[in-house]
Amino acid sequence: MNIELPFGRNSLTLTVPESGVREVIRADAEPEEANKPEINLKETVASPLKGSTVEEMVKKKRVCLLVEDATRSEPHSEIIFALMEHLRTASGINGILATGTHNPLTRENRTIMDTIARAAAYNHVKLNILSPNSAFFSSFEGHGETSRGTPVRINAHLDHCEVVVIAADMKNHYFAGYSCAYKDILPGVSSFDSIEKNHSFALDERAVFGTHPLHPDPSRRENPVAEDIFEAANIVLRDKENFVLGVVSANKRPIAAFSGDIVDVTREGIRAVDRYFTRRTDKTDYLVLSPGGFPQDESLYNAQRGLEMVRNALNPGAEVLMVSECSRGIAPSPDAKKFFYDPLMENSIDEILSWKRENYRLYTHKAYRFARFLRDFKLHMHTALVRDELEAIGVNYAPDPQKVIDSWLEKDPDAKITFVTEGNKIALL
Repeated sequence: MNIELPFGRNSLTLTVPESGVREVIRADAEPEEANKPEINLKETVASPLKGSTVEEMVKKKRVCLLVEDATRSEPHSEIIFALMEHLRTASGINGILATGTHNPLTRENRTIMDTIARAAAYNHVKLNILSPNSAFFSSFEGHGETSRGTPVRINAHLDHCEVVVIAADMKNHYFAGYSCAYKDILPGVSSFDSIEKNHSFALDERAVFGTHPLHPDPSRRENPVAEDIFEAANIVLRDKENFVLGVVSANKRPIAAFSGDIVDVTREGIRAVDRYFTRRTDKTDYLVLSPGGFPQDESLYNAQRGLEMVRNALNPGAEVLMVSECSRGIAPSPDAKKFFYDPLMENSIDEILSWKRENYRLYTHKAYRFARFLRDFKLHMHTALVRDELEAIGVNYAPDPQKVIDSWLEKDPDAKITFVTEGNKIALL
């Protein structure tokens, strides 16, 4: 049996006897919905769950449009054009690429910015400002603090608008519960100190995927990161109208979409994400994981998220093979490397796991969670990273991923291997 896995901008194929495959888990529509009609995002925008249409809401008003950056695997162009067609009645639009602390100047982000400009020109929309958020260099306006002490400091281009329109792709998020429109405010268009304080709560054991204050299941509403984001966003939006296009996508294709108020869209989006991307599976001793190809595997920093999404499906001491190209190295910035990778190289696992939130620096939650994973499981990686970089932090270098599979089956002929092809979206229970 041949199993194809995304790897960078290409793919690789592993060969496994059918008797050795427990399950191949992919991010896509459920089998019975294979013939479901294509999602038309323009029609979704025109038909909000309830309340006013976006045309009515933005008429003769100053609008801020938030679009997600290229670290999200979503149909950016389709989403942008679907929204822009309905924004012609606005008096003017400030467009912000919600990059948070991500690098705003990548080639892929420039492409998204160009798409926003083209969509505005095509639809005769007055685009006043078009800029990426930079948590390091943008101008921010303060709105006090959340109850957890997180400063609410928001990109000034948003602050000066009357209506906030958000284009949001939705999926599981390994410590913030769900990626959704609320995250496009914090961290998306927030300042460095806001993001750092909020992300310090990622050291809390309750900060896991599948939890959010708006979750339909009351037992899944507690998550300190998500609750803090929710509170901060409500502070920002309290004197503004909002309209959200929420999209659930697989392979950059919409499989569910909703529009309307941020609360309504997020609730429906959570239900859709749980339906399509949260899977129950038997625990396994062997698992092969692809984060989903570029951009999800552009660096070790990015790829690490997938490990957190599958850990619930692993038996103690399980072995994991992650195929992740990491074409852009260890981390997307020197600071990310300094506080994510360097601590793993310089400290023991026990030392890292003794860290306290009071001493948190942005990015160190990645080191904390990676150390916890390495304590509990054995990790092999097939990657463009060099052997020494991996072995220095306790990861087994796997130049030939097929040999890892073959060795598992040789030492355990009854082994059943689970394969996950898009670890950036799929969460296992």
